[in-house]
Parts: sequence; C-alpha cells; structure tokens
Amino acid sequence: MNIESIKSEIRNKNYELAIQMMDQTPSENRNSEYYLLRGICLQVANPLGFDIQDAESSLKKSVELEPNNKDAKLELAYFLLNVKHDPSSAKKYFLDVLKITRDEVPESIATIMEHTKELKETYSSFANTLKEQAEIVLSSDNNNLE
Repeated sequence: MNIESIKSEIRNKNYELAIQMMDQTPSENRNSEYYLLRGICLQVANPLGFDIQDAESSLKKSVELEPNNKDAKLELAYFLLNVKHDPSSAKKYFLDVLKITRDEVPESIATIMEHTKELKETYSSFANTLKEQAEIVLSSDNNNLE
C-alpha cells in the first residue's frame, strides 16, 4: 500500500479514487491507518448513500489493530454519536481518548508544558472539548434511559 498516494488523493478530495486504491491494497498491508482512512473516505465519498456497516467496520478494525490510536478512537466515537446516534457506545471511546490523552501528557510534554503557556492552553482546550463531548454523551445516554 502506498499510503502517501492515498493520502494525496484524500487531500485532493478524490475520495472515490482513494477508496479504489485502498481496495487494491493487499490484505497483509492493511494496517490501522488504512482502516481509519477507509472509514473516513467511505463517509465523505458518498455522504447520502454510504455503507454504514462498512464504514463502522473499518473504524472498529482500526481501533482493534491499534488500541491506543487516539485518532481512530475519536473518529469512531464521533461516528457512533453522530451517524449511528448511539451515545452509549460512543461514550466508551470518548472516555478512552480522554484517558489516553491524560496519560500521555506527563510522559511526553510535561516538561515543555511547564515552560510554555501556549501548550498548556492548547492542552486545556483539547481536554475541555473532550470533557464536553463526554458530558453530552453521558447526558444523552441518561435521557435515553429515562
């Protein structure tokens, strides 16, 4: 798989061509990034008539192959919330991303963050956005239980 060629077609909004290129990718070369890009492309190539099951399966496969892939989990969470209208399922992935992100900060950029106000604000903003999404999911979930 030439992932850079596929990404180039995606950047140029040639989603159908990107999907065709992905379909020609041998099974042994299909990794988490492949399935993430496929899940996204399936949704945007034909927004009104895409195969929901295929898109969901691709996103889930991406997460399965790389369980700590924040991008894959976040994309799957938004898919479950906004496309499948399933806040209960989305909640798990939003919370996982929040946990992964929280755990990564001390290990990777804590020292830099101590000295850089901009990074602190960026991280805080990102964390608040994830928290707000989780609260929306939780409140939607609670409303569905009533």
